[in-house]
Amino acid sequence: MKKRIAILLALAITLSLGACSSKPAGSNTEPPSYDFSSNSENTDAPSQFPTKTVILSVVHPDFALSNGLIDPVTQLAEAPEQFIPLTSEEEFDKIRLNPTANYILMADVDLSQIDFETIRPDGGFSGILDGNGYTVSNVNTTLLGHVDGGVIRNLKISGDLIECNASLAENVESSTIVNCSFTGSIEWYPGYDRGTTNGTMAGLISSMEDTVLYSCYNEGSVFGDSSTSIGGIVGRADGNCTILNCFNAGTLTNQNGDRDTDLGGIVGYSDTTNGSSLYLSYCRNTGTLENHSDIVSAGIVGHMSVRGGGQVLIDICYNEGSIGWGNSAIAYVEDIHEDSYITITNCYNYSENLEQAINIADCSSKEPGINNISIAHCYNIGDACYGGISGNCKNLQDCYYLSDADIDRATKDGALFSDVKGLTLDEMKKQDSFVGFNFDTVWQMGGNDYPYPVFKAVSYLPEEGIG
Repeated sequence: MKKRIAILLALAITLSLGACSSKPAGSNTEPPSYDFSSNSENTDAPSQFPTKTVILSVVHPDFALSNGLIDPVTQLAEAPEQFIPLTSEEEFDKIRLNPTANYILMADVDLSQIDFETIRPDGGFSGILDGNGYTVSNVNTTLLGHVDGGVIRNLKISGDLIECNASLAENVESSTIVNCSFTGSIEWYPGYDRGTTNGTMAGLISSMEDTVLYSCYNEGSVFGDSSTSIGGIVGRADGNCTILNCFNAGTLTNQNGDRDTDLGGIVGYSDTTNGSSLYLSYCRNTGTLENHSDIVSAGIVGHMSVRGGGQVLIDICYNEGSIGWGNSAIAYVEDIHEDSYITITNCYNYSENLEQAINIADCSSKEPGINNISIAHCYNIGDACYGGISGNCKNLQDCYYLSDADIDRATKDGALFSDVKGLTLDEMKKQDSFVGFNFDTVWQMGGNDYPYPVFKAVSYLPEEGIG
């Protein structure tokens, strides 16, 4: 797998942070290696994350995509040995007939005339589908129903999909999705009594073996009339899941105000339980989240439940998008048990266009596990700064919020903590203001358009400044 994905990767980054994942089953799904140790600010948190080396692609300036993909692809002129070439819609039927084989696109393919009910393999896809940098266009329903132990990479998908929950796969288990993108729209109109989970790459990830997504990008819109969760990349993530270097620029909408729907720029809802772990790093949301129900939205993970020894790490992520009815820029936690842990570190929000108040992360749980949520090395710039860092979480370290905002307080109840500090806009422009931030390997000060801290591995700066 490492040799197969070598052409996708432009930079190896070693992080000193906690991680997740175990080696997935199947010869095609070996995940990238990581090299980091636990960095939870909660000293009681178990150090169960293995040592690995994270391999991430460079995010291009201004998020410029290489022909529609995050990672540049050198298109192969001939199909490699042991790969079946696909050049037309008729040849896509080969996937149904042999879902364990390896396939590679050798041209753009228009699927406007294909019968998707016959193309999707009944038992799930477990081979390799390499898009080779080409586009599958006019997709009108989910391309692959179930991916189990498979690899999807270098693939661009475009189309308008009705009454389906994803462009690529409805359900993903023990698989790897690398350098894929979606443009177009996904709409779900099943009626109130049939909720579903909607995402562009995957509707649902459900596996105790690790599923890995990285360098995936969404520019399309996802619209749900009766969805239970909507995510820019994944609708719902259960079990072990690693999501790296993924980016949502699309609009996510829940239309039915009578249906509680979780909206997240990257993941709509996650249920991390039974010793499983969820890890997100270098993910970002610049898209708009429109939630017409009285329920949660967040820029990275819309809604989290962590219990049964589950662990979550969200590191080096940020939100720029507008959240129409939301709680948090990074994540919202509904439920965490005292045997589980959440760490949110090195994250920030700089979206001003917020109709409702926002903070970095919040938790509505009354369980004792709320003390196992750690938020460290984060900052928040926004006009609506209700609970500048967190509304209820108390375990905060080296966090900063905009004291010039409409509501000048660090937490919902007004309690201030020594490790949470309000800064003026001018103070936000000075590196010395951010005590505790790692400016050696993680952070750097931005340029004239955005003179606040940004990540060193991300060269993108907003087109317009905010102050």
